[in-house]
Amino acid sequence: MSDLTRVVEHDDGAIAEILLNRADKRNALNQELLDEMRATVKEVTSRQDVRVVVLGGEGRSFCAGMDLQAVRTQPEQMGSLLKTLSLLMREIRRAPQPFIARVQGAAIGGGCGLMCVCDFSFTHPDSKIGYPEVDLGICPAVVAPWLVWRIGSGKARQLLLAGGTLRGEEMYEYGLVTHLVDMDDVCPGAMACARRLARGGTDGNGSNEAMAQ
Repeated sequence: MSDLTRVVEHDDGAIAEILLNRADKRNALNQELLDEMRATVKEVTSRQDVRVVVLGGEGRSFCAGMDLQAVRTQPEQMGSLLKTLSLLMREIRRAPQPFIARVQGAAIGGGCGLMCVCDFSFTHPDSKIGYPEVDLGICPAVVAPWLVWRIGSGKARQLLLAGGTLRGEEMYEYGLVTHLVDMDDVCPGAMACARRLARGGTDGNGSNEAMAQ
């Protein structure tokens, strides 16, 4: 692994925290980061001792979405970027462990997609979440199906037509956010939830694979 992701273990390895580690770019998703994320998720979720995974981002943002600047004039590379994101989201849903998104700051575009595929998401009222690429005429086709899966077609259509971003409080009302807490409680709240889940039986967590078909 390079330094684009970081894994922090808690409670003797029962909880693994996977952190996007590109804080200087607000954890924007480029090809290298996505490739490493896939490898990290595969390695962590294959371990029998890991019961719960917390997904977070270093710095002020959870994830600022796709880093399209470097590939905006290179369709093949952009296609590869989007395909890798799609594979990553499917792999998270197929993991045997529950995933918790810890969204302390912005979750934009692809970052919002990563939040969608997690079983639980913690954020605060003033976080920024959504699909501002819609305002530029770009359809978030890769993440849109997961948004529909999460909140239903009617609400998803409203969000995608409106574009832009909404506050965490508004996304909680839409049902995209599962836990709305004070800013200082985002990390502790996500970890407390992870510890509750980790105490359950191995069959209690179940597998996400069937739900991802």
